[in-house]
Amino acid sequence: MSVFVARRLLVLGFLTCLFVLPPVVARALDQSAARAHVQATIADIVELITVERTPAENAAGLISVIERRGAPLAIARFAAGRAWRGMTEDQQTRFADALIGFVARSYARQFRTVEATQEEVASAIELGDAVDAGKKGVLVQTLIRPPQVPPISMNFLVSDRPGKIAVVDILIEGVSLAITQREVVGAMLEAKGGDVEALIADLNRGA
Repeated sequence: MSVFVARRLLVLGFLTCLFVLPPVVARALDQSAARAHVQATIADIVELITVERTPAENAAGLISVIERRGAPLAIARFAAGRAWRGMTEDQQTRFADALIGFVARSYARQFRTVEATQEEVASAIELGDAVDAGKKGVLVQTLIRPPQVPPISMNFLVSDRPGKIAVVDILIEGVSLAITQREVVGAMLEAKGGDVEALIADLNRGA
């Protein structure tokens, strides 16, 4: 595969932040089920970056993956932090929709069709063991091995606490994307003086 393919695999790592939820206490989750969920999530994203689509189609595809593999309302709740409690139910719904749409459009603009088959791209992603992480859930260890660059550690924390099996955090080289995402949204809200409606409007206009 080319260096171009390697860059697309790096994008895969960033895309995983779309599924990040707050750390939660998981119910008893079967390790094989957690591993299968991560495998299916990766397969969905690989399919997106190896099939030519318009940016709008890519964005719609990402939103679909988020809805199936993640928990959008929980993503928004954690990203908003303390501001979530001050929102009305209508604002919470609109904020969640705006946030997911904003992120999906942002990444869709960066997509280029990879000149490789799904099998070739998938072969550079090594799904490892599923490890019991105690109350946090199940940690599925993963390595991305792009050509010509060192392997990237990307571990998925999976829980069924949201009412379904979902990825609740991702650690890329040990860095929690749950925390990173919350900091980004917090900075955006601060720039708007804490005005939730202004933030929602910006998210809807963005990307």
